[in-house]
Amino acid sequence: MRYAMTRPVLRFLALTCLATLVAGCQPNTSEPQVDRAELVEVPLATIPADACWTRDRVPAQTQLVYETDASGARVPREVELHPAEDRMFAVPCAEQMTGDFLASLQRALAVRGLHAGAITGVWDSETAEAVRRYQAPQGLDSAVLSLQAAQQLGLIAVPRDGF
Repeated sequence: MRYAMTRPVLRFLALTCLATLVAGCQPNTSEPQVDRAELVEVPLATIPADACWTRDRVPAQTQLVYETDASGARVPREVELHPAEDRMFAVPCAEQMTGDFLASLQRALAVRGLHAGAITGVWDSETAEAVRRYQAPQGLDSAVLSLQAAQQLGLIAVPRDGF
């Protein structure tokens, strides 16, 4: 009797294992779908007709290189990678640059690790340098806040076409 009870249990286990193995051999028709986010260039600085503009001198980009002279000594020489230039770009208008706006700018830069000073709501040299550190990797090495940077930081609304 003991043998009769064990045999159905073993048969059930064997069939379960076999079914599991066979199920694993079946092609998976429901593969997970993975969508990757695509970076899309969005024109952030849609410039309104009544925009404010400024001209700022962007400093030359230089690099120090070492050359070996005839005597074998290493001599430093500064090489200009990009010349200094005057750039004209859209900026937030003076009436927008309130104390609350500047405090929000300082907070936005602090969150990104670019402004370590106090949130004062006053434009100072530390805020200007933080603005430069934010804009320089984007191609504008200027301590003057551009309209595009203000829009990217969420400080100024981006106009929507057709509305």
